[in-house]
Amino acid sequence: MLRNAYPKLSHEELLLETTKLISPVVNIDGTKNIPPHSTGAAIDIYLVDKSGKPLDMWLMVKDWVQDLDRHLSITDSPLISAEARKNRQIMSDVLEKVGFVNYPTEYWHWSYGDRYWAYHQKP
Repeated sequence: MLRNAYPKLSHEELLLETTKLISPVVNIDGTKNIPPHSTGAAIDIYLVDKSGKPLDMWLMVKDWVQDLDRHLSITDSPLISAEARKNRQIMSDVLEKVGFVNYPTEYWHWSYGDRYWAYHQKP
């Protein structure tokens, strides 16, 4: 999909673009990578109401592939509704309070104990 959207990008540039939303199993230098979701150190989350109905987050996790330009996936996206901003802020406030770290290009992605978390928390 990205190759079609950006046909002039090199292999390395395409890999960098794809890793903004998906953790590769092989790094650009060919070494193995262990994605944080595989270790349980990262979760994808969104808010639901008491009946289990998803709250307005503007873009659901399952629909991230529709956000080709990644403008709606950004945690602090200025392009989403006020209600979605409020809900994302509630989620951020609660998860940050208990030590999770957000990957800012994916409002739903939160880490605890992986390399990304360690970099930001400096334990």
